[in-house]
Amino acid sequence: MFKNSTRRGLAIGAGLSLVLSGVVSAPAQAAGEVVLAPLAGTSTTTFVTEKFDLLASLAPGQVAGNIAQLKYKIEKASGSAVSYSATATTSAVTAVGSANAIASATTSFVVAPAATSATVPNKLSIAIVGANSVSASVDVKVSAFIDSNSNDSLDSGEFVAERTVSFKKYSDVTSTVAVTQGAEGDTAVKATATLTDINTDQLTGSDITVKFTVSGSDLATAVAASSGVFTSTDSLSLAKDATVSAAVSYRSVKIGASSATMTVTNKSVLRVTTSGVVGDNLKANGSDAVIARLNSAFAVKAIVSSSASGAVAVAGAAVSVQVSTSATLTSTKSLTVNGTTYTTNASLPTLSLTSDANGEALVNVTPAGFVTSETVTFIVKSQNNTTNNLVASFATPTWTVSSTDHGYLKAAPGAAVTVNYQVKDQWGALTTNAYRVVASYDGTTKYTNLSGGKAAVSFTATTSNNVSSNVTNGSIQSQDSSTLNWSDVAGVTTASAIALLATSTADAFDVSPAATASATISRAITSGVKLDNAVELTGSVNNAGATVTVTGTGVEFSKTGDTATSVGSITLNTDASGHFTVSAYVKTVGAKTVTYTVGTATKTTVITPAAAAGTAGKTLTVTADDRVDSGVTLIATIKLVDEYGNPVAADNAGTEDFSVTATGLGFAVAAMPTKLNSNGEATVAVLLGSADAGSVVFTATYDADGTGTAKAAVTATKTVTVGAAEVNAVIGSFQGRWAVRVENAKGQVVSVKVGGKWYRYTALNNNYVFSRKSKVGASVLVRVWVNGELQNEQTTTIK
Repeated sequence: MFKNSTRRGLAIGAGLSLVLSGVVSAPAQAAGEVVLAPLAGTSTTTFVTEKFDLLASLAPGQVAGNIAQLKYKIEKASGSAVSYSATATTSAVTAVGSANAIASATTSFVVAPAATSATVPNKLSIAIVGANSVSASVDVKVSAFIDSNSNDSLDSGEFVAERTVSFKKYSDVTSTVAVTQGAEGDTAVKATATLTDINTDQLTGSDITVKFTVSGSDLATAVAASSGVFTSTDSLSLAKDATVSAAVSYRSVKIGASSATMTVTNKSVLRVTTSGVVGDNLKANGSDAVIARLNSAFAVKAIVSSSASGAVAVAGAAVSVQVSTSATLTSTKSLTVNGTTYTTNASLPTLSLTSDANGEALVNVTPAGFVTSETVTFIVKSQNNTTNNLVASFATPTWTVSSTDHGYLKAAPGAAVTVNYQVKDQWGALTTNAYRVVASYDGTTKYTNLSGGKAAVSFTATTSNNVSSNVTNGSIQSQDSSTLNWSDVAGVTTASAIALLATSTADAFDVSPAATASATISRAITSGVKLDNAVELTGSVNNAGATVTVTGTGVEFSKTGDTATSVGSITLNTDASGHFTVSAYVKTVGAKTVTYTVGTATKTTVITPAAAAGTAGKTLTVTADDRVDSGVTLIATIKLVDEYGNPVAADNAGTEDFSVTATGLGFAVAAMPTKLNSNGEATVAVLLGSADAGSVVFTATYDADGTGTAKAAVTATKTVTVGAAEVNAVIGSFQGRWAVRVENAKGQVVSVKVGGKWYRYTALNNNYVFSRKSKVGASVLVRVWVNGELQNEQTTTIK
């Protein structure tokens, strides 16, 4: 090779020499023709214990053959020995050792690679000999150059690229660790971690670990996933108020400071349940199953609560609902969920919903093309609470015939009598099919078409006196649209026989209902009759099947076996022994009179309900004036009622708790009440100073169970504005005089202008009247100022 000085003396023939040598000329201190970069990653910083790999090449457009003269100049401070390995290879660089090392006293050394190549990567690997985690940091400068005159020296003008590799003492490296916000009940904790400036692409990933500490206890070390997130592997469930911190380590040596401590987000939801929305297309079938009408719309709901009992709803909670099906969805077999139609199983959603004020999140479902053997499954989660799977199975209707006459009827011999039937499916819906009912009595069979799922079948009672015969329901039938022939519908449950007594004996009570009864307020429940605390009222009539009408204002009634109630009245028939039983439900306090009528006879029962329990409160109110004057006694009334408006005496006789506070101006005249009287009320009096201006805030709180768990606490507030009364000027006339009455201006200067005359005086009280004579019938303009501010002006006619 020729150095620049030689080339300057050989201008003639330079082209030939360059061709023969394969080297092109370069300007002095040429840069950019050689490329030197980390073999992986971009940073040139690593730990002092690790090797670092560099890759050298010629820049695009350079003569490929020049790479044969590639060499490396390695420079460092004295005191540290550097080992190296340099070659061209497609394999990983062989681990460097002390065999090829630059002595600690040497500060500069040129390395000739074992091999170079224009097509195979040219790699240089360097390391600090004998270093450990506490060894001092070392900077090593590497210059890759084309040794154009082959003198093992980097000379001016030769192509060169330089990099400084920093080998860091472990304690000189900083880190950033961030713990992912966790929630109560999480089964793992997560974090991200970075080693500041370190080229982690040249490190073994498993050597970088994170140690989590949960509420003071260390977990096993965690290795990052491909996403770069470190996740704990211990079996755990984060407790309420748990704290989590994390620290990153390299080869078990902690790097930098630990993360900030994260406190888990505590659950507001402690219980999640799932149920079907029962209706004409859906009914419950055990605790975790529902039966849905085939290919008909239905709904299920998730319910979230802040108590284990499920009594306290949580509004605004995130709820996820995973939907799946045993069916194979296609273009002809689909599932529509909350308005979106899905035709493939893979596309079925996990819905992200939010609970409403009742703690409910609704899922509306419409299947199409399904068969009865297929199901839809719902899995609900909220704040690490998961429900059991709710499985909806499909069914076609099966029919049950029943009589609303409950087994017994009575009629005079030879009189007309009507038997009432209804046909419902397993969901309790009346059939819409064009069926007819087949019923028989005393040798006569009647065929009566259904209307709206009901039929009234008429018979004539036997003429024999005091004879009881059964009315039977043989079947229901459907008509063939082609032949018009009728045939029995298969699988129908027919109605029980009804005993019809033909008698001329007039109905009369033989055992009167009780004259009085006590009761407890009835409240809504979810199973059977939808109200609890029924009062069972019984009596007896001389005839079986006699019609008894029961009425009562403010009372709801139900028959034995019914789940619905009738408001205000109900009609039923006595049994074979003439007995009758009716259930009564009262929702409000105060005596209720129930009247029984059979024939022309009547009897009564007076039901007296007890006061609402102290734990039954629903609505709390604070009533006071919106604004009061300074210097008065402010009165606030607190009232608690149940869902029906009954007063609730929260007197601490049960688990209930009541309290009230008054904040702001003034002071309470007496101790704050902790109980509500029998009217559900308490009063608070606050004495205000004469100079007080601002507000008083009353806050009342009622908690039915004293803990806010079984039932949420209820709070009511009232803010009252306090200040001096507003000045008011009233202008009028009486007995030939104009008059001014100034209100709420005691001690203030009042100026009155009538026509062109002025009058001035000081108000002696807060209702001060000033007047002067004038001409009856005259119209005068009167203007009134108080302390210089115009309060009123009015033209008045003198009376």
